[in-house]
Amino acid sequence: MFKQILNLTDGPVQYELTEMGHIKMVNHLYPYSIKEREFNFLRDLIAHNNLKNGFECATAFGISSLALGLGFKETGGKCVTMDAYIEEKCEDPGGV
Repeated sequence: MFKQILNLTDGPVQYELTEMGHIKMVNHLYPYSIKEREFNFLRDLIAHNNLKNGFECATAFGISSLALGLGFKETGGKCVTMDAYIEEKCEDPGGV
């Protein structure tokens, strides 16, 4: 699933990998999202432990939320996510 995100071309945003392997939005300096092994870890942690509830704060643009959602899909669980999207608006990871 992680690599499929990079091939999405029909939506309003396209994604690319940074030199360090993080996903980021094309034409945006920030934020950087998680790496593929982090994506797989989050998904697998939930599925292997049969977790049912989760909360994520500071989701950036939702890649980690997708990983969590895939894990909770396997367990029948649910997750709430929250982010202010300030990094994208200000092009600053410390955006205020």
